[in-house]
Amino acid sequence: MISTFQNWKRAANSAVFSAILLFISANFVHAQTSTEPNQSPFRHEIGVDFNYFLENKSGLNFIFKYQIAPPTTEKWAKTWAVRLVPGFFKQKIGVDISTPKVDSLQTYVSMIDKKAWKISIGAERQFTRNRFRFWLGGNFGFARTESKSDSHRKLIFNGMTVNEYKSTGEIKSNTPSVAVFSGCQFFILPRLSIGIELDLPLEWEFSKTTVVPEGGLPFSDSGRVIDFGGNGKFPNLLFISFIF
Repeated sequence: MISTFQNWKRAANSAVFSAILLFISANFVHAQTSTEPNQSPFRHEIGVDFNYFLENKSGLNFIFKYQIAPPTTEKWAKTWAVRLVPGFFKQKIGVDISTPKVDSLQTYVSMIDKKAWKISIGAERQFTRNRFRFWLGGNFGFARTESKSDSHRKLIFNGMTVNEYKSTGEIKSNTPSVAVFSGCQFFILPRLSIGIELDLPLEWEFSKTTVVPEGGLPFSDSGRVIDFGGNGKFPNLLFISFIF
C-alpha cells in the first residue's frame, strides 16, 4: 500500500502558506476599513479549496467570484454573482490483493497514477447578514482525466508459479456536467472567510480504455457513463477566501 504521509505533508504546507498570505492581506485591508461584508464596496472574491486532500489527492481548486450588482440594503443583503472555478489534482492508488487457498495462491498488484483538471462557470444568488453569507446557484463544468496503470497477476500452485500476466493500461475520459449547488461562509475578519459548499451534479463521462498485455497486442474499448449525484462526493468545496 502507498503511504499517504507525503500527500498530507504537502497539503498541510499548502494550507498554511495560503492561510498566512490571506491573513496578511485581510489584516492589511482591515487596517483601512472595518465595514461588514454586506456593507463593503468590494465585489471581488478569490479563494482556495482544500477539499481534494480529504480524498487523499494532491491538488487545489481556485475560486473566483464577482458580484455583478451592489448588495441591497435590506436586513439580508442580496445580490447576484458570477463565478469561475478551475482546479486540478493528482492521485496515486496502490492495489495489493492476495487470495490464498489450500494448495494455491493468487495475487494481484496494481499501481495507478491518476491526474485531472477541471473548470466550471456559473452564477449564484448571495444572501449576506453580519458575518454570514449563504448562496445557491448553478454551473456548467468540464473535466479531463487521465489514468495510467501497471498490473501484475500471478497464480502460484504448490510453491510454483503456473500462470503470470502483466499489463499496462491507460484510461482517458472527458466529462461535461451541469450542477446545482448551495453553500455558506463565515467571515472571520471583514475580508477573510471560511466556507463550505454542497452540490448535486449530472455528469456525462466519455472514456477510452487501452490495455497493452506484456508480449501481446494492445486493445481498446470506449464507454459512456451518465452519473447523477457525483458518486456521493461530500463536500464539493471546503475553502478559505478573501474579498477585495
